[in-house]
Amino acid sequence: MIYIHRTTNVIPSKVKEYNALVVKFMQLMDNYGIKLIGSWQTTIGESWEYTHITSVDDLATLQKNLKALNQDAEYQKLSEQMSHLITRRVIKILSPTEYSPLK
Repeated sequence: MIYIHRTTNVIPSKVKEYNALVVKFMQLMDNYGIKLIGSWQTTIGESWEYTHITSVDDLATLQKNLKALNQDAEYQKLSEQMSHLITRRVIKILSPTEYSPLK
């Protein structure tokens, strides 16, 4: 199992719209085997920052599913809408350590 860690900074006046789109994004990603583990809003630290962690079986599956997802018309529409709501996004691929309770 690998994990995708996304940190996104949102334009403050667009938070409500952002959260509504994230729900749609996560539902769509689930259809492509990318499962939501959790989502958080930073309480202390950078303002208007959101973190989402998703999982997928392995890197090869992620690459295959992302390729298919990027061809999805609904995903393309949501991505265009989302691009106007954020100021920064960092995406990291995480692999569990041997002592991690999540594998």
